[in-house]
Amino acid sequence: DYLRTYVRFVGDDDVYLAEGISRETFDRDADEWRDALILTFDLDAVDKLVINDREFTKHGTGWFVREREIEFVKVIEVLNLLSNLRAMGFAEKVSVFEPVIVVSIISHAFSHGVEIGEKQDTYLYLLRVTGKKPVFLVNEYIVEQILGLLHDS
Repeated sequence: DYLRTYVRFVGDDDVYLAEGISRETFDRDADEWRDALILTFDLDAVDKLVINDREFTKHGTGWFVREREIEFVKVIEVLNLLSNLRAMGFAEKVSVFEPVIVVSIISHAFSHGVEIGEKQDTYLYLLRVTGKKPVFLVNEYIVEQILGLLHDS
């Protein structure tokens, strides 16, 4: 039936009948059990966004590169994507990670950084929190928005 399932703990030969838990609860691959949250921060607290060598600075309600004002919506869209950044998967077999894009998010209260590596297939890029493991897989849309902001500034 769908209200009970048999379970066994790793390293234990005993099998248990668990009631109220369906098989679908446990029938997942390893990535589905892992926390996919990469980065989270308060979007409104950000004072500066640095992408490679380009610095986007917040002055009042506007965003600027050097003295030139940048379209507010474009910067906020990138920050919004990064403020609740989640992985599509995990890249376990990456021996060498070469960052192509380096992003820093800076406020008076925090500083976060991510590094984006090469595209892995038709829609996923490698990404890691600066200097840390693991290496995640993220949707190309995020990378395209970051590159778009660089191009438009």
